[in-house]
Amino acid sequence: MIFFWKVTTERAEMEKITQQDMKELFDATLIEKREDGVRYGPASLHRRRIMKGFAKNITFNSILEIGCGNGYFLKYLLDELNVDVSKIDIAGVDISPNAVDVAKKVLAGNFSVLDVSKNTLESKYGLIICSEVLEHISDYKSALGNIAKMCNGYIIISTPCGPHGDHKKSMIRYYPPQFLKADLEEAGFDVLKIRRWGFPFFTPIHEMIINALVIEKNPLRTGKFGIIKRVLSKILYLVFFLNIPDKGDRVFVLAQKRDAECNKI
Repeated sequence: MIFFWKVTTERAEMEKITQQDMKELFDATLIEKREDGVRYGPASLHRRRIMKGFAKNITFNSILEIGCGNGYFLKYLLDELNVDVSKIDIAGVDISPNAVDVAKKVLAGNFSVLDVSKNTLESKYGLIICSEVLEHISDYKSALGNIAKMCNGYIIISTPCGPHGDHKKSMIRYYPPQFLKADLEEAGFDVLKIRRWGFPFFTPIHEMIINALVIEKNPLRTGKFGIIKRVLSKILYLVFFLNIPDKGDRVFVLAQKRDAECNKI
């Protein structure tokens, strides 16, 4: 596993992926209008389902999403948590100005352009969401340190812990659970829950089908969803329930800020 970690970090040095590269890539991706992919996509639905399970016993009056993109993931997560958005402070940050402009129209809140590896917001938040972001950040330890400065409660993270085709173009590293746990503890968090997800139906089977069909971009993540795409997404969503528990290339973590003034769960 140590060798595997070294290979992934050395890959980042070789490719010299910068945050500017990430911004340009996600600005281009934003044009695809991915609202339906976030709302109906089977993987996105399962990510929110697992995060909802982590968050169900958490009381919070403020929430921040790191790497908020166009805001739809946070919008639907709050909907599914039955949160009254008029009674909490909502914020999101992203390196893409285009994404932030869209997020401001999607959800009422404080959305701003921010490179979390370099800067922080002045406010602190009771719950921080960081979904599919850490794998794209070069200086991830600085990012975790800055996230800790903005947290006075809990953080929920999802990130790849193994190779996955949908993100290979922009991914700098995979995050084996033990390394993520150690880095969070170093940043000042106590890890409460860790869960893996995705094997075998999300990956490798789903990825193999996409590759076999020579589809450059997964149609169940982008574009408009008519009745056929919604039905296919629903079928895949149900199939993904057959994944082996706590196995797969996605890791989900719930952690609590060590010095936070909040109830232990």
